[in-house]
Amino acid sequence: MIKNIIKRVYNFLTSRIYVNETAILFDNFKNVVQKSPAKIVQANYNNLVDILTFQNSRYIKIFKQFLDSGDKGYFAYLDSKCVHRSWIQFGEKEISLAPLIKRKIKQSEAYIHYCETAPEARGKNIYPDVLSRIINDFKDKYKNIYISTNIKNLTSRRGIEKAGFRERESTSSNYLWHKDKKNLKIIVITMGLSKIVEPIVNSRHNVIGIIECAPRKKDKKFKNRSYNFVRNIYNLIKHKKTFSLSSFSNKQTIPYYYMNNGSDGKLEEWVSKMEPDLIVIYSMSQLLKRNIFSIPRYSTINLHPALLPKYRGPNPWFWMYYGMENKGGVTIHYIDEGEDTGDIIYQKSYQIKPGMRLPEMQEIAINKIGAGLLLKAIDDISNGKAPRIKQTIKSSTKRAKNIKLDEHKKIIDWHNWEIERIWHLLRGSENWLNATEQPKGIYKGQRWRILNYKKQKMKKMQVSKIYKERSKYFIACKDGKIYLGLKFNLKNILRNIF
Repeated sequence: MIKNIIKRVYNFLTSRIYVNETAILFDNFKNVVQKSPAKIVQANYNNLVDILTFQNSRYIKIFKQFLDSGDKGYFAYLDSKCVHRSWIQFGEKEISLAPLIKRKIKQSEAYIHYCETAPEARGKNIYPDVLSRIINDFKDKYKNIYISTNIKNLTSRRGIEKAGFRERESTSSNYLWHKDKKNLKIIVITMGLSKIVEPIVNSRHNVIGIIECAPRKKDKKFKNRSYNFVRNIYNLIKHKKTFSLSSFSNKQTIPYYYMNNGSDGKLEEWVSKMEPDLIVIYSMSQLLKRNIFSIPRYSTINLHPALLPKYRGPNPWFWMYYGMENKGGVTIHYIDEGEDTGDIIYQKSYQIKPGMRLPEMQEIAINKIGAGLLLKAIDDISNGKAPRIKQTIKSSTKRAKNIKLDEHKKIIDWHNWEIERIWHLLRGSENWLNATEQPKGIYKGQRWRILNYKKQKMKKMQVSKIYKERSKYFIACKDGKIYLGLKFNLKNILRNIF
């Protein structure tokens, strides 16, 4: 009993007194006919009880009031079972986009609201079908027909846009706290579907464009696309879906641009037309020029996976392993004309354990720390509270450059390094560094997995070479053995074939 009372009080407070959400208002700009297997009929006093197949009985009273006030309702049926309801209201009145977000509509306008589909009927095109029916019934009578949804409700947004609606505006309500926050129009620049894309798209801010950065060298463009093709085949087999940035942008109906050059005229024109408030960058292979990064009203920011000014450059991950760093970090900073030299907004550090693999480090740095720190910076930029901390000109580390192919076998000092350092570096770079020979024969295309190591006296073995002893593979070091494992990987097989 007490538990239920507390729950009701909590729900009341979160839905009435404190609301923190963003609503997107859409208007209909073209008639797009949609078809579904559902039968669509108008609601009346007699069929209101049909909603009990997927709705609470309290809605019958609510919908009776809608009918009494002149609203029109639309019910959709599958096999005689009601699976959807939508309502439309008209005339000069105040509408609610969200509990605390109000708008007034004119006599010549209408607003579609209370739209919901039963869980078992979703994915059958019923929602856009009902909306297109409503538009067809009222397009000649009302000048503007609106509909809204929460910015995080991506499914509703897709259905709304499918029915011929376009985004008109977005409005936030954060009652009692942070009333000064604004929703920013953001362009994201990244390589592939990186870990920061979805958190920003799902935030209260409005992502108006996504730019995919090409690889550093132009001659790698075909290689990059081939790799993406292989990766998508792998993901289709394993996950039944693709993970390319272009397909993600298309599904989210966000404009997409493939960038070859960080300062080209076409890119400048594309960004300028978008009129962004902010550009957000993570994992970009080129330096963005002033003619681009100066366009947004609130400038351009970047997520760098190291504690600046240390490890400036494109590959801080590798050089943190190389330098045996025990503390990693994330920096959110403004972009200027230098390489990772702009004013710092926020930083946060984490511990790097010996032998920590790169995916684990990236999970901590980007998923657990970076994405949240980036959203905090965006929010604070929107309300004018983001700090700006000048960086020192000099860095205590060398530039974190990318490693060329001819440098792979020379990067480790096998004769002087202790086994712990070699093991740590190989564990962190096992997916790409070719410091040793990789598997051959029937295992060609696979990679060695770096297991544990054992310190011991070594005799008559050449350092850096791979040996097999009692069915176990290992790399010989001056003071011990680093053991290797071999795990079948479908992605590597496909990559090798293509």
